[in-house]
Amino acid sequence: MIEIFYFIYCLFYVFSLFYVIFKKRSVDLFTLMVLSLTYYSFPLLLKELTLVGVVENMPIHENAYLIFIFIYIVNFIFMIKTDQKKVDKIYFRDYSQSIELKLLLILTVLFFTIGVYLIGFSEYFFGTKKDDINLNVFIGVSIWSSLSLFVISYHNKKNRIGIIVSLFIIISVLLFGSRSYTVILFLTFVLLFFNFQRMKLYRKFHYVIFGFVIVSFFAIFKLLYGTLKYSDISALLYKVSTINLDIYYMLLFVDPLAVTYNLNLVILNEASLPISYVFHRLISILPFYSGFYSEITNYEYLKFSDILHENYHTVNYGLASSFLGEIIAIFGYGGIFFILLLWIYSIYIYNYNYKIRDSFFIKIIFPVIIYSIFYIHRLDITFIFGAFKMVVMLYLIVKVISIILKKFQVGEKMNILYLCNFDIQGYAGKNRATGQKLSALKKQVDNLTIVSAKFKNLKFLELFLLEIKAIYLIFNSKPDVIISRGFVGYFVQKIAKYKNIKTVREIHADLLSEIDQTSKHWIAKKLIYPLALYAQKVDNQADIRIFNHPDLKKWYKDKIQNSKNDIYVYNGFDYKGKSKLTNKQAREKFNFTKDKKYLVFTGSASYWHGVDYLVYLQKELNKLESTIQIVCGGGKVSKDFDPEEILINITPLDDKGCADLVQASDACVLPVRQSRVSPGSPLKLYDYILHKKFIITQENLNGYSDEVRLYEYGLCVDFTQPQLAALKIYEKLKSADKKIDVDISKFSWDNRIKQWLKGISK
Repeated sequence: MIEIFYFIYCLFYVFSLFYVIFKKRSVDLFTLMVLSLTYYSFPLLLKELTLVGVVENMPIHENAYLIFIFIYIVNFIFMIKTDQKKVDKIYFRDYSQSIELKLLLILTVLFFTIGVYLIGFSEYFFGTKKDDINLNVFIGVSIWSSLSLFVISYHNKKNRIGIIVSLFIIISVLLFGSRSYTVILFLTFVLLFFNFQRMKLYRKFHYVIFGFVIVSFFAIFKLLYGTLKYSDISALLYKVSTINLDIYYMLLFVDPLAVTYNLNLVILNEASLPISYVFHRLISILPFYSGFYSEITNYEYLKFSDILHENYHTVNYGLASSFLGEIIAIFGYGGIFFILLLWIYSIYIYNYNYKIRDSFFIKIIFPVIIYSIFYIHRLDITFIFGAFKMVVMLYLIVKVISIILKKFQVGEKMNILYLCNFDIQGYAGKNRATGQKLSALKKQVDNLTIVSAKFKNLKFLELFLLEIKAIYLIFNSKPDVIISRGFVGYFVQKIAKYKNIKTVREIHADLLSEIDQTSKHWIAKKLIYPLALYAQKVDNQADIRIFNHPDLKKWYKDKIQNSKNDIYVYNGFDYKGKSKLTNKQAREKFNFTKDKKYLVFTGSASYWHGVDYLVYLQKELNKLESTIQIVCGGGKVSKDFDPEEILINITPLDDKGCADLVQASDACVLPVRQSRVSPGSPLKLYDYILHKKFIITQENLNGYSDEVRLYEYGLCVDFTQPQLAALKIYEKLKSADKKIDVDISKFSWDNRIKQWLKGISK
């Protein structure tokens, strides 16, 4: 039987490893899970265990194989489910204005300072042993606080202060020999760096080499840290010179060998613990319990590593622990299979929610999740509970203080309900802009509740269901303001009037006049017409209207009704929409050559965007024998516009790809066809501004030329006269310098939302 188990185990071991390396999939928590499993279960490939000075040629029990086969199977099932689940957008909140970030930074520094003070500066940095640190709760909390701070700071445009504080604390802990927290920091950075992107790992061979070097460093660090700490160079060089291949292998694999040995001991000796250990382990997750359960039961509950050491180990030093062994000893085999299933399912749920949810809690526990995935095999249950306890307590402290502070801070104390009939997490400009503005709005009000289209299987009932849900929330959460957009809001506004709640309407276009300009079938146009009439009715009965363009506001005032409460606010940019590539990396990505200047246009290549103007412009630039090439990225350029294909068209391209294309450009171009009541407020303009690019846009046009003049780094031309426009662009690009000191904050969504709230508060 053991030979069958061994074969199945080897099959899953190799297949899982090959799957994460060669399959194009997200670099996520399941990637880490497989790497952890292959490392810590490696001894099972050997069939026998040998630990120098401890045990030699000890056969591995078949139940150990059965347990790991179960882990591999369940892990693989949920990994497949994860890969099949479509995630339109990985949502990372910008914490740049968040009070939680500042509080987390302050608390981290405070806990660490108190901890070092209690131990003594010289003792901590030069003489402290690990046990001394473990006795200091302030140092323990500051370690987990700094790891969480690193995650939040990384998402905050790589906030330097937070990252430096995190690195300082974790490196100081490394200097007394505790490698695990530095490993967690490294793994956290790796996952944040790859940003859950889909890729084939084997193609990132240089990263694999770098990772192997880091792993090797951590393997031999325990042997060297003493001489590193005391800066004894000669002793350090001597120790390095004594390291041979056998010692290196021993240092690299001693942990998985010891952990497997502990699990094997539990299985062979049929180790068991009384049921009271269940209550002790569960109650240990409560804060400040400090052995309370032991006192009331008059029984000393040892850590499982201590139990192993006292009852089974034959050496006078510790050999880590075994989470799996402890679960078997307490709950038996039925318990371990149930708990493993629950654990992997929890990782599956967290892995998905981390990508899509705007949650401070989900982000702050990220390092603990990584800790539980990578190190769970060698830990006691109390260690895992202790880590979660510290971070949850930290989260509660931060949230309570932030709630108190928000009561006293100057700002808009509003409870807002936002209602729209489209998904705010899509890639289209409307979806992306709405998601960005709501992220900014959420940071500046007390509470924001969003009701958007997510009834994918009930499209025909969607408008009705959205109204019902919003009405329920009116009675349940009692908002101060209701903002709506699209084909919803009529009945909600009626209820709001009754409840004396202010209603606001977002208006981005005159739908009735624009129906004929769409490319939809004539039947679809006929169906849209009554919806457009309905939307205009909802617009009219709102207390306040927020237009995205002054021309649209003026048209509404002249044609429909005049309200002194109406305002207009242009679109803006979201800092986290910036490309993570350098200009050089981005140009390499798109194979841009050094001998050409590239003008980039991104987004939809529709008729009213004036893409055909770019074709005529490129022809005139070619006549000047310039090296300027226009590139359109994102939408597909119709052959009706560009039959000769003289424009470079890179399609399809999502918002991240468009950001990379903007980063690669020498300048950005923004034409528009003036065929609508309002030319709109183009989101791409603010993407260009975010990347501090030189911008060429249409002259004498609100929403375009006025914003570029305010930006003070661009050129306004008339695209309807391509010959003159080409000459101006050609001459300007010869002398235009890169301008990196542009103040772009006034164009951000944070600033736009302040204008929103000022208008709403009138």
